Amino acid sequence: MFRNEKSLYKRKCNATGETIISIYSPDSPIIVYDQKYWWSDQRDPCQFGITYTIQETFFSQYGKLMMQVPMPNVYNTNGENSDYCNHVGDMKDCYLVSASWYCQNCMYGSKLWNCKDCYDMLECITSERCR
Repeated sequence: MFRNEKSLYKRKCNATGETIISIYSPDSPIIVYDQKYWWSDQRDPCQFGITYTIQETFFSQYGKLMMQVPMPNVYNTNGENSDYCNHVGDMKDCYLVSASWYCQNCMYGSKLWNCKDCYDMLECITSERCR
């Protein structure tokens, strides 16, 4: 329920107002920041802390905290020209790829690892020029 890998939406960054691609829909109450802003020193993450009280259930307090703390628009680490990818790391020239790492020039895939020039793939490791 917490991990949306494949649905992407166009919405505004709540901090800058710029149009971004996000895993959170525009009608979601979640506060969303562009990940470059989210990781920057321009914001103070400590300002969102709340005091835990024993009178209220943990999940009630956790739900309130989730509505206050900004989330990054996508989870894309060290991506180069791979803005439409989510839950990925070290991607280059990839499009609509999720839950993948160390790929280059791949499209429409999920759970790829160290792949190059692969299209429409699911769960591949060290593959090249596959469709």
